[in-house]
Order: sequence, then C-alpha cells, then structure tokens
Amino acid sequence: MTRDAQRQAPVAVSQYLANKIDRGVNFIEMRALEIDRQYLAHIEKLAQRTSDPVWAEFFRDTVRPGRIASAISTIRFYVRIGQIAEADMAVDRLRKRLEFVEQYLTQPIFRMGSRFYGERGPRRDAITRLIDEALNELGSRASAREVLNHIRDAAPGLDIDADGTIFWRNARGRERTTTFKAFQNRLTQRRRLFSQSR
Repeated sequence: MTRDAQRQAPVAVSQYLANKIDRGVNFIEMRALEIDRQYLAHIEKLAQRTSDPVWAEFFRDTVRPGRIASAISTIRFYVRIGQIAEADMAVDRLRKRLEFVEQYLTQPIFRMGSRFYGERGPRRDAITRLIDEALNELGSRASAREVLNHIRDAAPGLDIDADGTIFWRNARGRERTTTFKAFQNRLTQRRRLFSQSR
C-alpha cells in the first residue's frame, strides 16, 4: 500500500461513519416529528404502570422531543469537530434507548412504525416502515428497484413477483397487495418527508 493510500484509508473510514451517523440521525429526527399527544399519552400510561419511579422517568424523558433534539444536536456537534467515534456511539445509545422504550408499546414509531397514527395521522404500515428503513440505509436517491431489492432482503417473508408487486399481510393478518406503481407512489411521498428532515 502506498503512502497516499495509507493516508486516504482513515479518511474513507471516517467519511463512511459520518455518512452512517447522518443517516441514523435523520431517521430519528424524521420519526421524532411524528410524536404527538396520543403517542406521549401512551408513554405516560407506560410510566404510570411502572412501579419503579426511576424507570418511569426514564420512559418519559427518553421520548421528550426536546430531549431527542438535544441529543441530536450533540451528535451533530461531535461530527462537526471531527469526533466521529463519539458521535457514532452517541447515535447508537440514542437509538437503543428509544427502541428499549418502544419494546413496551403497541404503537412504536422509532422501532416498527404504526399503521395509522391518530385519526388524521400519516399512514404507517409495514410497507411504509420498510421503505423508511431502506431510505435510511440507501439514501433518498435510491431507485425504486434498489429500494424494492433492499426490502426483499430485509423482509424475506414478503412475496414480491417479477413485476414488483408485493404480497404481504397487515398487522391484523389480512392479505394485502401493493402494485409496483403504488409502491413507487409511496416511495415518492416518503422521499419527500425524508428530504424535509435533512
């Protein structure tokens, strides 16, 4: 390996991690925008059912929008000053905290998404969740076929035919069919939200 290659290798790794951190933060930030009173009410019920006051406060504090925004701001500060490893660990801690809380909820938005969030909330079924995860991993410029292939790998239980039609079951176990055209329309909508959160 030449000296130039040796110098470029750490830069490439740092850039990879910085991009990974950016995608993770954008994903969390996008989902945090969907926190509403109904979601916070679910968290409050969870806290009230918890006998340990320390855990109860942990549940409340973890999903406070201000707390999430503060954590994201800290992560982005780490990236700006070049502390990539610290930023990577911080985003991983934030993600794990949010997912831990949502293990106890029936309508998670950070871990699994929700089918219908509130009476007028955005549609968030399994396909939409998988699209969000693909955009988070691949970036908003990924083509519809790239996203579809990512979904095929991430959710082998789905049946996707050669035309791109997806056969799946909703949360109630009912069979659903999403054509490739309908999938493209959903992808366009999620790209728009994904871009707005950046």
